[in-house]
Amino acid sequence: MQLTFSDLSEAVALLAVLCYVLGLLIVNIQLSKYGFSSLGLLRAKYLSVGIIFILIQLTTIASSIPLAYALSLLHPFVIFFLVIPEYILLAIVAYIFVIRPLRLRLRTSLFIVTWYISSIVLYSLPLRIFAYPIAHAPGSSVVYDSIGLSVLLSVLIVQVAGFGRYFYGVRISNERRAVFPGIFAPASVEILFQENIAQSIQKTDLPLVSPHLSRTLLLLDETQTELVVATAPSESRPIVVRLAKHSIVAIRYLP
Repeated sequence: MQLTFSDLSEAVALLAVLCYVLGLLIVNIQLSKYGFSSLGLLRAKYLSVGIIFILIQLTTIASSIPLAYALSLLHPFVIFFLVIPEYILLAIVAYIFVIRPLRLRLRTSLFIVTWYISSIVLYSLPLRIFAYPIAHAPGSSVVYDSIGLSVLLSVLIVQVAGFGRYFYGVRISNERRAVFPGIFAPASVEILFQENIAQSIQKTDLPLVSPHLSRTLLLLDETQTELVVATAPSESRPIVVRLAKHSIVAIRYLP
């Protein structure tokens, strides 16, 4: 089968749409912690976040190949006994990274290593089913494929939710943020306001150092005309405020 330019362009277009949708989901899963959503169309950030997510997943899947190959050396019937441990591990990962990511006080590096190792294990079972031929009785391929597809979809759902809830919210240095502007999670900032809007800012209940200078806030989103900032999500009710850019004198990004 020979690929044509039309086939290639369609594949690229579908991949771009997939990256965009994944990026939109991840960004809004993170912003949902603040009771805020960002559903504007044609946002380059969504595409960038989706591309980064897919690259991370491909790297993880490639890392799971040795374990998947080891599983292929076992009898195919063993797959049925691995499904339950697979879903138990999936539930543990979902609890740690999706349900309670802010309640656990672990170092970021430990979180990342734990996520990476558990993802390798989770991807190895569906990869074993789809990448290595299984000697099976007639009709049993449907059973194996169904197991592989259900496990793969479950893993991908947890990966998207975990990336949105935790990893997209990991603080990064200003040097790294400069390399990837506008892509990564909310930034810690202090904002200096115009003097003539001091009373309006005080009415928003944002924490202030002075009438014109905010305390540390999180910059959630930015458009051509406004910024969306919030207080820390650990608070019972984070305050989310939209600020017009013309009302801002300067923004200081904190390490």
